[in-house]
Amino acid sequence: DPNWQANYTSSITEDQVTFYFGIVTCVAGLLGVISGMLLSKYLRPTYQWVDPVICGVSLLLSIPFLIGGILLAKDHLAWSYLVISVGMYFLNFNWSVAVDMTIYVITPARRATAEAIHLMMTHAIGEAGA
Repeated sequence: DPNWQANYTSSITEDQVTFYFGIVTCVAGLLGVISGMLLSKYLRPTYQWVDPVICGVSLLLSIPFLIGGILLAKDHLAWSYLVISVGMYFLNFNWSVAVDMTIYVITPARRATAEAIHLMMTHAIGEAGA
């Protein structure tokens, strides 16, 4: 690496990096889930087809922010946290909307099983890809 410095010391420790990243993830995730739910609740009476669009658009919006945040992390850590938090916000935007879609297409007698399978598969696929 041409930018490598022999006696470089960082102003932030590795433990602080993981702590701050956890805070960014939690706050952006909570805000994203709540925002997605509120947007769906607001638009669904007028546009009954809007839930899959919310999910798709939020995932597409999250990609450039997450990639940009990762690329910024080496040189601009604070900006990286900000950009990643926006990406995490959009990434979590679809969780409550996806659960709602599962619930309103499954008959009431099968909803608990369907929701359990939905959560199991999203966690398995999400964690397997990480």
